[in-house]
Amino acid sequence: MLIVTGLVLTGCDEPVRETPPQRQVRTWVATQQHLPATTWTGTIEPAEEVTLQFRLDGRLATRPVDVGSRVTKDQVVATLTGSQSKEDTAAILAEYQEALAAEHSGRLALERVQKLYTIGTASRAQLEEARASMATLSARKIRAQAQKSGALNESGFSALTSPFAGVVTRYFFSPGQNIAAGQDVVKIASDTAEVEFSVPAHVSTHLHPGDVLSVNTDGVWSEARVRYVSPQLDNVTRTSLVRAKLDSSDDAPVFGRAVTIGLKTSGKLYFPVPASSLTRSGNHPAVFVVNPQTGKLEFRQVVIDRYSADRVWISQGLASGERVVTAGVSTLESGENVAIIAGETK
Repeated sequence: MLIVTGLVLTGCDEPVRETPPQRQVRTWVATQQHLPATTWTGTIEPAEEVTLQFRLDGRLATRPVDVGSRVTKDQVVATLTGSQSKEDTAAILAEYQEALAAEHSGRLALERVQKLYTIGTASRAQLEEARASMATLSARKIRAQAQKSGALNESGFSALTSPFAGVVTRYFFSPGQNIAAGQDVVKIASDTAEVEFSVPAHVSTHLHPGDVLSVNTDGVWSEARVRYVSPQLDNVTRTSLVRAKLDSSDDAPVFGRAVTIGLKTSGKLYFPVPASSLTRSGNHPAVFVVNPQTGKLEFRQVVIDRYSADRVWISQGLASGERVVTAGVSTLESGENVAIIAGETK
């Protein structure tokens, strides 16, 4: 009896094996969202801009408006004192009228001599003299007409007018300075403002005239519509220039101001997950997903559409509501039994 008792007591001292504790993991609940808009930096520029020049040499007489002034279409923005004075122009016009009257008188005289020569009461010499006088008067009229045209052209070219409503952005001369024909005098920008920016070729192919963009100016968002996308890539940056017309605003645009342009994305939905969730399966990106029935990890290959600062945007490989492990993925194994940390699920 004593021996049996000793054997029983010895068997009771064997250690009991405990089940290892489950590994706790942080997770992220997969939900579908639209891709965030891609952003680019651009500037506000006038839709139209023109530099005006005089066609004649002269001296700048007046500047009726100044830099920053708003002008209407056909408003005078600069005048020129040309080589012809008002008195000279008046004298040239008077000489032209005199040449016209003299030619008319000469023509009547020639017709009268021709009739007299026909009936034999005028000589051949008188007829030739009348014809020579008529030729001289015709030449005088042509010369006076040319002088008149020049004077009128000069008087018409002595003022510069705005071709459209806009704002004066620069004057190149001050009153009293001499100006040669063709020199830049004043620059005018249209009231309509646009945003100008450049994008890579793979982005420009998805932009079309009429597409709506978001424009951030000093924290205020507005909309703009694409007017054109340049088909010619820049030789240095290999980017395409885009122009988009801003919606009308009560505030006067400040040309050259930097803005942020947001390009809206398509209606396709993606799964954004923290970048820390990403691991690899060979050359393929992958994540660990917690099976809600078994509590075990599943190794899942995924397709990523875009990377952002702290997110990866997955287009294939996940379903809504699945829990993706967000930390310590390099030490996890597929099939491992885990527990979700309470309060850490997003």
